[in-house]
Amino acid sequence: MFTKILDAISPGTKSKLEELERASQIVQALNQETERICEDVLISLREARKTSNIFEAAAKQKILDQAQKRGSRLLPKINNNLSTARILVVEDDKFIADTVIQQIAEKSQLNIKLDHARNLADMLRLVKENKYNCIILDLKLPDSQDRFETINKITGIINIPVIVLTGDDSIALQIHALENHIKYYLLKNNTSHNLLLLTVCQALEESRIKHV
Repeated sequence: MFTKILDAISPGTKSKLEELERASQIVQALNQETERICEDVLISLREARKTSNIFEAAAKQKILDQAQKRGSRLLPKINNNLSTARILVVEDDKFIADTVIQQIAEKSQLNIKLDHARNLADMLRLVKENKYNCIILDLKLPDSQDRFETINKITGIINIPVIVLTGDDSIALQIHALENHIKYYLLKNNTSHNLLLLTVCQALEESRIKHV
């Protein structure tokens, strides 16, 4: 059909149309080449991402292995100095509290007694009634206005190591915790069993040294 149209028009117009046709073919070829290049780039990116994930997983595993070894070195030392460690888990969600308690009880070589408080008032009462070596604290509690208030209410009252275990990754909240001498800050979604146990070991060792 294009050839018939060319036969019916003047030579000058015909020449221009032929140039346009050639240009169109060149553009089409360039588009096809661009698509191939984009596909190659995507494949390269996918491969790079796979490689990155492999290295990231290896790095995470190395950190966990080092943490586990460090925890294993700490456990005998703590065990020799604490006949019975006592930890208070403050968490309003009973399922999470039971999970944390089970993880510590099963994985730890220590003779640990674990108590549970569901709110801030229960925590403060139990701290007055018992001698704890550390506290694992969720900041979102039913009788506290917000997480900042939970930290403010225990400041100056609690003189043992506090391990925050929360779902809030707010930088402002972490800074507020540090400013109030809470240096153990763990995120629920990013804390493995080994990391939790290692942090508990560090807190118990700190408590042991503080009360020597």
